[in-house]
Amino acid sequence: IRYAKTLGLDIGSETWGTSSLADTDDDQKRIMIGGSNHVINNVIEHNGLCGVAGWNTSGSVIRGNIIRNNNRLGFESKINAGWEEAGGIKVHAFGNGVIEGNLVLDNEAAGIWIDNGYKGARISRNFVSGSLGKGIFVELGEGRMLIDHNVVAYTRNYSDFYAGDGIYSHDAADLVITNNLLYHNARYGVHGQVVSGRQFAKKPVETSGHQIMGNIFIGNNRAAISMPFPGKQSQNNHSDYNVFIGKDEHMAINNNQGRIDREHIQKALDQAQITSAYGQLPLEDWQKVMLMDKNSVQAPACRMIISAGEVTMTAMEAASTWTLPMPQVEGVTKDYFGRPIGEQNYAGPFGPITVGHNRWLLWPIR
Repeated sequence: IRYAKTLGLDIGSETWGTSSLADTDDDQKRIMIGGSNHVINNVIEHNGLCGVAGWNTSGSVIRGNIIRNNNRLGFESKINAGWEEAGGIKVHAFGNGVIEGNLVLDNEAAGIWIDNGYKGARISRNFVSGSLGKGIFVELGEGRMLIDHNVVAYTRNYSDFYAGDGIYSHDAADLVITNNLLYHNARYGVHGQVVSGRQFAKKPVETSGHQIMGNIFIGNNRAAISMPFPGKQSQNNHSDYNVFIGKDEHMAINNNQGRIDREHIQKALDQAQITSAYGQLPLEDWQKVMLMDKNSVQAPACRMIISAGEVTMTAMEAASTWTLPMPQVEGVTKDYFGRPIGEQNYAGPFGPITVGHNRWLLWPIR
Protein backbone atom coordinates (compact mmCIF):
# COMPACT_ATOMS: atom_id res chain seq x y z
CA ILE A 1 0.00 0.00 0.00
CA ARG A 2 1.89 3.05 -1.19
CA TYR A 3 1.65 6.60 -2.50
CA ALA A 4 -1.81 7.40 -1.13
CA LYS A 5 -2.37 11.14 -0.83
CA THR A 6 -3.05 10.91 2.92
CA LEU A 7 -3.81 7.57 4.65
CA GLY A 8 -2.40 4.34 3.35
CA LEU A 9 -4.86 2.21 5.34
CA ASP A 10 -7.82 3.54 7.35
CA ILE A 11 -9.00 1.02 9.99
CA GLY A 12 -11.25 3.36 11.97
CA SER A 13 -14.83 4.52 12.19
CA GLU A 14 -16.88 6.53 9.72
CA THR A 15 -16.94 9.70 11.79
CA TRP A 16 -15.24 11.49 14.64
CA GLY A 17 -18.57 12.70 16.01
CA THR A 18 -21.24 11.10 18.16
CA SER A 19 -24.35 12.07 16.18
CA SER A 20 -25.99 10.09 13.39
CA LEU A 21 -24.56 10.40 9.92
CA ALA A 22 -26.48 12.98 7.90
CA ASP A 23 -25.58 12.07 4.34
CA THR A 24 -27.00 8.56 4.04
CA ASP A 25 -30.27 6.66 3.72
CA ASP A 26 -32.70 6.74 6.65
CA ASP A 27 -32.13 3.08 7.54
CA GLN A 28 -28.38 3.68 7.70
CA LYS A 29 -28.38 6.73 9.99
CA ARG A 30 -26.25 5.34 12.75
CA ILE A 31 -22.67 5.64 13.86
CA MET A 32 -20.44 3.04 12.23
CA ILE A 33 -17.88 2.17 14.90
CA GLY A 34 -14.76 0.30 13.88
CA GLY A 35 -12.44 -1.95 15.86
CA SER A 36 -11.13 -5.53 15.98
CA ASN A 37 -9.46 -5.17 12.59
CA HIS A 38 -6.36 -7.24 11.82
CA VAL A 39 -3.56 -5.72 9.73
CA ILE A 40 -1.06 -8.52 9.10
CA ASN A 41 2.08 -8.83 6.93
CA ASN A 42 1.64 -5.81 4.67
CA VAL A 43 4.11 -3.33 3.20
CA ILE A 44 2.73 0.18 3.84
CA GLU A 45 5.06 2.92 2.65
CA HIS A 46 5.48 6.35 1.07
CA ASN A 47 1.96 7.53 1.91
CA GLY A 48 1.25 11.25 2.20
CA LEU A 49 0.19 11.40 5.85
CA CYS A 50 -0.05 8.06 7.72
CA GLY A 51 0.69 4.45 6.99
CA VAL A 52 -2.10 3.04 9.19
CA ALA A 53 -4.64 5.23 10.96
CA GLY A 54 -7.99 4.91 12.68
CA TRP A 55 -10.45 6.34 15.19
CA ASN A 56 -12.17 3.89 17.59
CA THR A 57 -9.85 0.96 16.94
CA SER A 58 -10.25 -1.12 20.10
CA GLY A 59 -9.22 -4.74 19.84
CA SER A 60 -7.35 -4.24 16.57
CA VAL A 61 -4.11 -6.09 15.80
CA ILE A 62 -1.31 -4.60 13.69
CA ARG A 63 1.37 -7.27 13.29
CA GLY A 64 4.26 -8.20 11.03
CA ASN A 65 4.07 -5.19 8.72
CA ILE A 66 6.76 -3.05 7.10
CA ILE A 67 5.72 0.56 7.68
CA ARG A 68 8.16 3.12 6.34
CA ASN A 69 8.60 6.58 4.85
CA ASN A 70 5.08 7.78 5.64
CA ASN A 71 4.06 11.44 5.96
CA ARG A 72 5.90 11.65 2.65
CA LEU A 73 4.19 14.97 1.86
CA GLY A 74 5.27 16.53 5.14
CA PHE A 75 1.88 17.50 6.54
CA GLU A 76 2.41 19.79 9.51
CA SER A 77 -0.11 21.33 11.87
CA LYS A 78 -0.76 25.07 11.32
CA ILE A 79 1.36 25.09 8.16
CA ASN A 80 -0.33 22.84 5.61
CA ALA A 81 -2.76 20.92 7.86
CA GLY A 82 -5.38 21.87 10.43
CA TRP A 83 -4.55 18.97 12.75
CA GLU A 84 -1.64 16.92 14.04
CA GLU A 85 -2.23 13.35 12.97
CA ALA A 86 0.84 12.16 11.07
CA GLY A 87 2.61 8.89 11.81
CA GLY A 88 3.69 5.48 10.65
CA ILE A 89 0.85 4.13 12.81
CA LYS A 90 -1.63 6.61 14.37
CA VAL A 91 -4.61 5.11 16.22
CA HIS A 92 -7.16 6.52 18.65
CA ALA A 93 -9.19 4.69 21.30
CA PHE A 94 -7.01 1.58 21.02
CA GLY A 95 -8.10 -0.28 24.16
CA ASN A 96 -6.99 -3.94 24.19
CA GLY A 97 -5.29 -3.48 20.82
CA VAL A 98 -1.91 -4.98 19.86
CA ILE A 99 0.92 -3.53 17.75
CA GLU A 100 3.51 -6.29 17.48
CA GLY A 101 6.47 -7.37 15.41
CA ASN A 102 6.44 -4.53 12.90
CA LEU A 103 9.37 -2.93 11.08
CA VAL A 104 8.74 0.82 11.41
CA LEU A 105 11.39 2.80 9.54
CA ASP A 106 12.14 6.41 8.64
CA ASN A 107 8.67 7.89 8.96
CA GLU A 108 8.52 11.69 8.77
CA ALA A 109 6.49 11.73 11.99
CA ALA A 110 6.04 9.48 15.03
CA GLY A 111 6.75 5.84 14.31
CA ILE A 112 3.86 4.57 16.47
CA TRP A 113 1.32 6.95 18.07
CA ILE A 114 -1.58 5.90 20.30
CA ASP A 115 -3.96 8.67 21.34
CA ASN A 116 -7.10 9.11 23.44
CA GLY A 117 -7.43 5.83 25.32
CA TYR A 118 -5.33 2.68 25.45
CA LYS A 119 -6.24 0.59 28.50
CA GLY A 120 -5.21 -3.03 27.99
CA ALA A 121 -3.25 -2.26 24.80
CA ARG A 122 0.24 -3.49 24.00
CA ILE A 123 3.15 -2.34 21.83
CA SER A 124 5.62 -5.21 21.66
CA ARG A 125 8.57 -6.57 19.68
CA ASN A 126 8.72 -3.76 17.11
CA PHE A 127 11.84 -2.30 15.51
CA VAL A 128 11.24 1.46 15.33
CA SER A 129 14.04 3.49 13.77
CA GLY A 130 14.54 6.92 12.22
CA SER A 131 11.21 8.42 13.31
CA LEU A 132 10.79 12.19 13.36
CA GLY A 133 10.18 13.74 16.79
CA LYS A 134 9.14 10.65 18.73
CA GLY A 135 9.61 6.93 18.19
CA ILE A 136 6.72 5.52 20.23
CA PHE A 137 4.24 8.16 21.44
CA VAL A 138 1.38 7.60 23.91
CA GLU A 139 -1.03 10.48 24.48
CA LEU A 140 -4.08 11.02 26.70
CA GLY A 141 -5.33 8.16 28.78
CA GLU A 142 -5.01 5.96 31.82
CA GLY A 143 -5.08 2.25 32.57
CA ARG A 144 -2.31 -0.34 32.30
CA MET A 145 -0.64 -0.57 28.92
CA LEU A 146 2.44 -2.63 28.06
CA ILE A 147 5.29 -1.26 25.96
CA ASP A 148 7.77 -4.13 25.95
CA HIS A 149 10.62 -5.71 24.02
CA ASN A 150 10.87 -2.98 21.40
CA VAL A 151 14.05 -1.59 19.85
CA VAL A 152 13.68 2.17 19.39
CA ALA A 153 16.63 3.84 17.69
CA TYR A 154 17.80 7.00 15.96
CA THR A 155 14.68 9.11 16.66
CA ARG A 156 15.32 12.50 15.05
CA ASN A 157 14.84 16.03 16.37
CA TYR A 158 11.74 17.73 14.96
CA SER A 159 11.27 20.79 17.20
CA ASP A 160 12.08 22.06 20.69
CA PHE A 161 8.97 20.23 21.90
CA TYR A 162 9.29 16.98 19.92
CA ALA A 163 13.04 16.82 20.07
CA GLY A 164 13.66 13.14 19.42
CA ASP A 165 12.53 10.90 22.31
CA GLY A 166 12.56 7.13 21.97
CA ILE A 167 9.41 6.49 24.02
CA TYR A 168 7.46 9.65 24.76
CA SER A 169 4.19 10.16 26.64
CA HIS A 170 2.16 13.16 27.64
CA ASP A 171 -1.11 13.46 29.51
CA ALA A 172 -0.89 9.69 29.96
CA ALA A 173 -0.75 7.44 33.03
CA ASP A 174 -0.11 3.79 33.96
CA LEU A 175 2.35 2.78 31.25
CA VAL A 176 4.53 -0.30 31.83
CA ILE A 177 7.70 0.37 29.83
CA THR A 178 9.78 -2.78 30.16
CA ASN A 179 12.52 -4.77 28.41
CA ASN A 180 13.08 -2.24 25.62
CA LEU A 181 16.33 -1.07 24.01
CA LEU A 182 16.54 2.73 23.65
CA TYR A 183 19.45 3.45 21.32
CA HIS A 184 20.93 6.78 20.22
CA ASN A 185 17.76 8.85 20.27
CA ALA A 186 18.24 12.59 19.76
CA ARG A 187 16.97 13.68 23.19
CA TYR A 188 15.70 11.19 25.82
CA GLY A 189 15.32 7.45 25.81
CA VAL A 190 12.09 7.62 27.85
CA HIS A 191 10.26 10.88 28.55
CA GLY A 192 6.96 11.59 30.31
CA GLN A 193 5.16 14.81 31.23
CA VAL A 194 1.80 16.59 31.44
CA VAL A 195 1.39 19.30 28.81
CA SER A 196 -2.26 20.37 28.88
CA GLY A 197 -5.25 21.14 31.07
CA ARG A 198 -7.30 18.35 29.51
CA GLN A 199 -9.32 15.80 31.44
CA PHE A 200 -9.60 12.06 30.98
CA ALA A 201 -12.28 10.04 32.77
CA LYS A 202 -13.58 13.33 34.22
CA LYS A 203 -10.36 14.21 36.05
CA PRO A 204 -7.20 16.15 35.17
CA VAL A 205 -4.67 14.19 33.14
CA GLU A 206 -1.55 12.90 34.88
CA THR A 207 1.85 11.40 34.27
CA SER A 208 1.46 8.93 37.13
CA GLY A 209 1.79 5.21 37.72
CA HIS A 210 4.50 4.64 35.10
CA GLN A 211 6.80 1.63 35.57
CA ILE A 212 10.11 1.88 33.70
CA MET A 213 11.62 -1.54 34.31
CA GLY A 214 14.45 -3.58 32.84
CA ASN A 215 15.29 -1.44 29.82
CA ILE A 216 18.70 -0.94 28.21
CA PHE A 217 19.73 2.63 27.38
CA ILE A 218 22.61 3.39 25.01
CA GLY A 219 23.77 6.76 23.68
CA ASN A 220 20.62 8.83 24.15
CA ASN A 221 21.80 12.37 23.55
CA ARG A 222 20.49 14.39 26.49
CA ALA A 223 19.56 11.75 29.07
CA ALA A 224 18.32 8.19 29.35
CA ILE A 225 15.16 9.06 31.31
CA SER A 226 13.26 12.30 31.91
CA MET A 227 10.37 12.06 34.38
CA PRO A 228 8.56 14.68 36.46
CA PHE A 229 9.36 15.30 40.10
CA PRO A 230 6.61 13.86 42.34
CA GLY A 231 3.59 16.13 42.54
CA LYS A 232 -0.18 16.27 42.28
CA GLN A 233 -0.16 15.14 38.63
CA SER A 234 2.94 12.95 38.82
CA GLN A 235 2.55 10.29 41.50
CA ASN A 236 3.73 6.72 42.03
CA ASN A 237 6.14 6.55 39.11
CA HIS A 238 8.82 3.89 39.46
CA SER A 239 12.00 3.00 37.60
CA ASP A 240 14.35 0.09 38.36
CA TYR A 241 16.45 -2.81 37.01
CA ASN A 242 17.59 -0.73 34.03
CA VAL A 243 21.01 -0.96 32.36
CA PHE A 244 22.64 2.34 31.38
CA ILE A 245 25.49 1.63 28.99
CA GLY A 246 28.22 4.26 28.85
CA LYS A 247 29.27 6.98 31.26
CA ASP A 248 27.20 9.66 29.51
CA GLU A 249 23.77 8.11 30.20
CA HIS A 250 22.35 10.67 32.65
CA MET A 251 18.86 11.12 34.14
CA ALA A 252 16.68 14.22 34.02
CA ILE A 253 14.02 15.49 36.41
CA ASN A 254 11.43 17.64 34.67
CA ASN A 255 8.95 20.06 36.24
CA ASN A 256 5.90 18.66 34.44
CA GLN A 257 5.71 21.65 32.12
CA GLY A 258 5.70 24.16 34.97
CA ARG A 259 3.29 22.30 37.25
CA ILE A 260 6.02 21.78 39.83
CA ASP A 261 7.98 24.76 41.16
CA ARG A 262 11.62 24.60 40.09
CA GLU A 263 12.62 25.87 43.54
CA HIS A 264 10.87 22.87 45.09
CA ILE A 265 13.00 20.53 42.98
CA GLN A 266 16.18 22.46 43.76
CA LYS A 267 15.41 22.30 47.49
CA ALA A 268 15.19 18.50 47.28
CA LEU A 269 18.58 18.39 45.55
CA ASP A 270 20.10 20.69 48.18
CA GLN A 271 18.78 18.51 51.00
CA ALA A 272 20.40 15.47 49.36
CA GLN A 273 23.65 17.47 48.95
CA ILE A 274 23.52 17.14 45.18
CA THR A 275 25.32 19.79 43.14
CA SER A 276 24.45 18.48 39.67
CA ALA A 277 21.78 20.24 37.60
CA TYR A 278 18.48 18.39 37.92
CA GLY A 279 18.17 18.26 34.14
CA GLN A 280 21.26 16.03 33.87
CA LEU A 281 21.93 13.86 36.92
CA PRO A 282 24.38 11.00 37.28
CA LEU A 283 22.72 7.73 38.25
CA GLU A 284 23.82 7.94 41.89
CA ASP A 285 22.28 11.41 42.32
CA TRP A 286 19.05 10.34 40.62
CA GLN A 287 18.87 7.41 43.04
CA LYS A 288 19.20 9.74 46.03
CA VAL A 289 16.64 12.37 45.09
CA MET A 290 14.06 10.34 43.12
CA LEU A 291 14.45 7.12 45.15
CA MET A 292 14.42 5.12 41.91
CA ASP A 293 16.71 2.69 40.10
CA LYS A 294 18.17 1.19 43.27
CA ASN A 295 18.88 -2.07 41.39
CA SER A 296 19.88 -0.48 38.09
CA VAL A 297 23.48 -0.51 36.85
CA GLN A 298 25.84 1.62 34.81
CA ALA A 299 27.76 -0.60 32.39
CA PRO A 300 30.79 0.07 30.17
CA ALA A 301 30.22 0.91 26.53
CA CYS A 302 31.83 -0.85 23.59
CA ARG A 303 31.93 -0.56 19.83
CA MET A 304 28.41 -1.18 18.56
CA ILE A 305 26.05 -0.27 15.76
CA ILE A 306 22.48 -0.79 14.66
CA SER A 307 22.39 -1.08 10.88
CA ALA A 308 18.89 -0.13 9.75
CA GLY A 309 19.75 -1.21 6.20
CA GLU A 310 20.24 -4.87 7.04
CA VAL A 311 18.31 -4.53 10.34
CA THR A 312 21.01 -5.91 12.60
CA MET A 313 22.67 -4.86 15.82
CA THR A 314 26.29 -5.70 16.58
CA ALA A 315 28.07 -5.25 19.92
CA MET A 316 31.77 -6.03 19.73
CA GLU A 317 32.75 -6.26 23.41
CA ALA A 318 29.65 -6.55 25.60
CA ALA A 319 30.43 -6.61 29.33
CA SER A 320 29.04 -9.06 31.86
CA THR A 321 27.09 -6.21 33.50
CA TRP A 322 24.92 -5.90 30.37
CA THR A 323 23.06 -8.98 31.64
CA LEU A 324 20.94 -7.94 34.62
CA PRO A 325 18.41 -10.32 36.21
CA MET A 326 15.08 -8.65 36.96
CA PRO A 327 11.64 -9.63 38.26
CA GLN A 328 9.00 -11.07 35.98
CA VAL A 329 6.46 -8.61 34.56
CA GLU A 330 2.80 -9.58 34.42
CA GLY A 331 1.71 -10.44 30.90
CA VAL A 332 5.25 -10.62 29.46
CA THR A 333 6.14 -14.18 28.46
CA LYS A 334 8.46 -13.96 25.43
CA ASP A 335 11.44 -11.89 24.34
CA TYR A 336 12.03 -9.81 21.19
CA PHE A 337 12.67 -12.95 19.13
CA GLY A 338 9.56 -14.76 20.37
CA ARG A 339 11.48 -17.08 22.68
CA PRO A 340 9.88 -18.00 26.03
CA ILE A 341 11.34 -15.96 28.89
CA GLY A 342 11.26 -18.85 31.34
CA GLU A 343 11.76 -18.61 35.08
CA GLN A 344 14.38 -15.84 34.93
CA ASN A 345 13.76 -12.51 33.23
CA TYR A 346 16.63 -10.23 32.13
CA ALA A 347 16.82 -6.52 31.33
CA GLY A 348 16.57 -5.59 27.67
CA PRO A 349 14.72 -7.18 24.78
CA PHE A 350 17.16 -9.99 23.95
CA GLY A 351 17.46 -12.03 27.15
CA PRO A 352 20.93 -12.80 28.58
CA ILE A 353 23.76 -11.25 26.56
CA THR A 354 26.99 -13.13 25.89
CA VAL A 355 30.18 -11.45 27.09
CA GLY A 356 32.13 -10.26 24.07
CA HIS A 357 30.83 -10.31 20.49
CA ASN A 358 27.08 -10.36 19.81
CA ARG A 359 25.12 -9.91 16.59
CA TRP A 360 21.33 -9.85 16.50
CA LEU A 361 19.12 -10.02 13.42
CA LEU A 362 16.31 -7.60 14.26
CA TRP A 363 14.06 -8.36 11.29
CA PRO A 364 12.28 -10.54 10.37
CA ILE A 365 11.27 -12.03 13.72
CA ARG A 366 8.85 -14.81 14.64
